[in-house]
Amino acid sequence: MHLTLLTALLAVSCVREPAEPAPGPTATVPGPVAESFQQPSTSAAASKVKREPEFHFEDKEKVPDADLGLYHVVMKVSVDGKEAGSIVFDLWPEKAPIAVRNFLRYCDEGFYDGLLFHRILRDFMIQGGASTNDGGGQGPNGPIKGEFSIDPQWNHRYGVLSMARGGDPDSASSQFFLCCGESASTAGLNGKYSSFGRMVAGVAALEAAASVPTGVNPMGGEPSRPLKKAAMLEVRAVKGPAPVGDEVIARPMPEISGPSVIAVQHVLIGFAGSPVGGTRSKEEAATFAQDILERARKGEDFTALVRQYSADPVDPTDPNPGVYRITVPGFTDPAPYQGVVQRQSMMATLLKETEAKMRAGEVSNRQWLAGLQKQETQQGIVTFVRSARSFARDEMVPAFGDVGFTLEVGEVGLAPYDAKASPFGWHVIKRLE
Repeated sequence: MHLTLLTALLAVSCVREPAEPAPGPTATVPGPVAESFQQPSTSAAASKVKREPEFHFEDKEKVPDADLGLYHVVMKVSVDGKEAGSIVFDLWPEKAPIAVRNFLRYCDEGFYDGLLFHRILRDFMIQGGASTNDGGGQGPNGPIKGEFSIDPQWNHRYGVLSMARGGDPDSASSQFFLCCGESASTAGLNGKYSSFGRMVAGVAALEAAASVPTGVNPMGGEPSRPLKKAAMLEVRAVKGPAPVGDEVIARPMPEISGPSVIAVQHVLIGFAGSPVGGTRSKEEAATFAQDILERARKGEDFTALVRQYSADPVDPTDPNPGVYRITVPGFTDPAPYQGVVQRQSMMATLLKETEAKMRAGEVSNRQWLAGLQKQETQQGIVTFVRSARSFARDEMVPAFGDVGFTLEVGEVGLAPYDAKASPFGWHVIKRLE
C-alpha cells in the first residue's frame, strides 16, 4: 500500500515501550493507511433521515452546482457529555463539488447529529461520520467519486475537511476527517484524499475533540480509540457565506523557553543481556562507550562511527543514520510537513497535465494515484520523511532528552546505561541542530 510510505520504522533503542503493548504495528506518529480510514461494507447502511431536509441537496434542480458555494456548515461538538463549542466550515465546491454536495446533503438530513468521532489521532486528524460509530460501513447515499488534486491551495493542513475512504479511490461515502495537526502524515494526504473545505472558526472545539485520551484500536493497533465520547451534537447546512472573524486557524502551541526541537545523532553501545544484545560485558561496554565519546570529540566522522559501531539498526541507504528529531511535548515540528509540501510543489508542476486529464475523465483515479506514487519516489519523499521524522521528548527514553537538550550544536555527550533512563545501553549523542 503506497500510503504506508509515511510510517517510518521505530528503532528500539530510543522510543519508549508503550504501557500496554499494541497488537500489530505501532504508530507513534501514524501514517494515513487507506484501509484504516474506512472499511466499506458491500451494501449501504440502512438509515432514516433524522430531520426534514431544508434545502434538498440531492436535487440539482433545487441546488445546482453553481449555488453550492452559497452554503456553509456549523458543527456543534461535545466532549464527555459537555458542550465544547461549534466549528464553522467554509466549503470548496470549485475544487470538489461532488464531495461538497454529498456532505451538505448529510448535514441537511441530520445524518451526523449525535454521531461520534470514532478515530482520534492527536497529531494527525479526527474521523467521524460512520453510522455505526466504529468506522465500518458506508452511509445510506452510497459511494462517491474521489476528487483529488496536488495543487497546493487544496493541501491538507490544520482545519481542513476531507473525505475518508477505503482502498478504492472512489469509495468515500459519509465518513470524513478533520485535520488537527500538520505532520508528514498530514502532507501525505495531498493528492490522495478529497479535501473539500476548511474551518474558519472553532479552534477550541476542535482542540477539545482532538485532545481526548485514546487507547489501542483493536482493528489496526494504532492508539486512536477514544476513551471519552467526542460527539457531533448537531451538524447543519446554513445558507449564506461562512462568517469569517479574526480567529487564527492553527494548532495552539505551548509557550517554550529554550529550544522547542533539536536534532541528534547517536551511537548505541549494547551489552550482553541488554534488550539490543551484544558480546561485551556491561563493564566492557561502558569503557568502549567512553572511547567512542573521546573519538567523536576529537573530530572523527560521527556518521562513520554510527555505521560501524551502533547497535541500533542502520539502513545502508540512509545518508544520516541514527538521527532523531526531538520536540518539546505539545510542540509540532514544522520541518517534516514543510519538507513534504515543498517536494509536492514540484510534483504539482510535473503532474499538472495529468491532473487535468483526470478531471476530464481521460485518466482514472487509480491511474492518478499510481502516477503520484511514482513521483513521490522520484522526489525522494520516502527518504526525506525517514530522516525528518520527529518524536516528542516524552516518547523517547529519558536519557535522550536529558542529554540532547543540554548540548550545544556540534557538541557530543554521553548518556550512560540506566535501567530506567537509558535501558538499552550507552548512547553517545551528538547534537546536530
